[in-house]
Amino acid sequence: MLTGIFCAALLLAWGLNWFALIPWRRSLDDHWTERARRLYPAHVSARLNIWLIPATLVLGQKLILPEVQAAWFLTALCAWMGTLLGSFPFDREVIPELASFRVWLGLVIASWLLQFSVWILFVAGFIVMPERFSGQTMWIGCGLLIFHTWINLGLFLRLARLFRLLGPPPALLKLIVAQVSQRMGKPCRVWLLDSPVSYAAALPLTGDLIFSRRIVEVHPEAEIAAICAHEIGHLTEPRMTRVGRWVGSLKFFPWLFVKPVVNEFAFGGLATLAVSSALLTVFSLRLARRMEERADAVACDNQAAEGIYARALERLYETNQLPTVMPGNRKVHPHLFDRMVAAGVTPAYDRPKPPEHVAWTTFPLCVVIGIEIGIVLSHAEGTELKRLFHPDPSSSTSVQSPDWKLLSTHSFTNNPYTNSTSSESQR
Repeated sequence: MLTGIFCAALLLAWGLNWFALIPWRRSLDDHWTERARRLYPAHVSARLNIWLIPATLVLGQKLILPEVQAAWFLTALCAWMGTLLGSFPFDREVIPELASFRVWLGLVIASWLLQFSVWILFVAGFIVMPERFSGQTMWIGCGLLIFHTWINLGLFLRLARLFRLLGPPPALLKLIVAQVSQRMGKPCRVWLLDSPVSYAAALPLTGDLIFSRRIVEVHPEAEIAAICAHEIGHLTEPRMTRVGRWVGSLKFFPWLFVKPVVNEFAFGGLATLAVSSALLTVFSLRLARRMEERADAVACDNQAAEGIYARALERLYETNQLPTVMPGNRKVHPHLFDRMVAAGVTPAYDRPKPPEHVAWTTFPLCVVIGIEIGIVLSHAEGTELKRLFHPDPSSSTSVQSPDWKLLSTHSFTNNPYTNSTSSESQR
């Protein structure tokens, strides 16, 4: 049974991703901005499939084969692994720099191990969190808060090095970073990320820079220096801004207390958690957006010649096939088109239209999941009502009346969103 789930997930992922890429394949002769615009929704849908396909198969097994006793967790794990493996043809077609399946598999395993090692304690904390507020609640919350802070202050880098995602930089990159950091008066460490995509990042709380292998291969030295100036601009952020980044990183932390909050305060407590998480998310996004605009200005002030930074941004987006104009205005980074204009360079093409948010292949999965959830909830509702109004005679010799308290809270306590959590990382 589990083998069948694995194979079904693999085939679903491969098929849906293949269909999602059809518009991108048809744009082979178009300008790179149009090809990137057509690739974006397929890329988003491929990432969503990693979670939607396992959810579809787990719910489907519960409805179609209720007699199968396989634990839902094993079903979900097999479906998730099959979906990941089915994503290889998509990644290989979109990123030709992937040398082989072995290289792809090594990167996938290392990156997911890194994410799981960070999230596993939070999941464990959610599981063992008591139903009511107590001293144990405080100790679990404080312990995970300390762990979260440790992640931001260097544990993440240690784990990335442990899984061999980060390593020492090549001599050229080390020299460029040393020169730029000396000129800007901000010493820093630099790491090389083993990745076939162009990527650069700064860690303001630790003072480290990360550059991918691909960005060193593709960009000339002057452009690498301009990108380095942008990243060092993040390291020069004010102290209160760095504190704000840490606070914003806690946007999912309130959900750790969902069990005691719901049991103590019912719907009002759940609404408070949702509002708190939403406010932290908005705060984090707006702060990050302002800091990106600030770092762009810093890079322009420290580029070797006018226009170098704008060309570096354009090359990075073209290499990664990222849209020049993204859907909506709620991304961390401003649109490339606007960033180039702000850097003093008008692109040699008209402003493209933004891409669709997702590919059409996502909608059938969402419809199926919605139907499955509706059927599961309707079955649960019917079973509960039957138990309430028609109790087992052998359990009592007296006539029992319906449990109206249970009945009045049934629609809330059986909501899957009050009894589970879900968790997801680039320039």
